Amino acid sequence: STYGFSAQTVLIILGVVVLVALVVAFAFDKGKQPEDNEIRLTGGNYPIPPIDLVVPAKPTPRRPSAARRRAAERAAAEAAVTAGSSAGKETGDGDI
Repeated sequence: STYGFSAQTVLIILGVVVLVALVVAFAFDKGKQPEDNEIRLTGGNYPIPPIDLVVPAKPTPRRPSAARRRAAERAAAEAAVTAGSSAGKETGDGDI
């Protein structure tokens, strides 16, 4: 070596300098702290779900009201009438 240091000594000194620089950088870097009402995003700009996310329980299915049942029956009856009236029509392109 030129200055009388061995390669091992140079690597140790360099490692200590890098380690001190990292400690100083992380000690003083608080980063941009998002505000409480700000949506946090990942690197791909997808929102991050909150840590305390609770998955809601599966809701119990409700029976349709009588009015909705009647409306559904009426729509089914109208669809059957419409389908029946077009049943006798030709469905081809007109070629024989």
